Amino acid sequence: MTPGTPGTPGVAHRMGLMKTAVVEWNGEPVKRIKKSFAAACKIAGLEGVTPHTLRHTATTWLLQRDVPQEEVAGFIGLTRDMLERVYAHHSPDHQGRAVTALSICRGPAPAIVSIPRKLVLRGR
Repeated sequence: MTPGTPGTPGVAHRMGLMKTAVVEWNGEPVKRIKKSFAAACKIAGLEGVTPHTLRHTATTWLLQRDVPQEEVAGFIGLTRDMLERVYAHHSPDHQGRAVTALSICRGPAPAIVSIPRKLVLRGR
């Protein structure tokens, strides 16, 4: 298995922070988090927040801080392909080569062509 493949032990597993599940209590997997999560959100004053919201936020922040995509994928539990399709636009270098290529173009900017109004067909 490669890093970022679901089911691959990630950093948290390697560090011994998680033994068997994403959410644990006293070393045992927690099967349902709905009530506890709702209580934690209420204490924190958060409305409309779901576990997916937190996962999305964590993924976005990691990419914005230029953490390598392989590490983010492994930590979050996504494939690299899925990470790129859903979250790539949050990465600082997203489309960086395209921007660089356009910024080094030489010569005059292309002329903007306007079409006289009387040539524009109206209605049919």
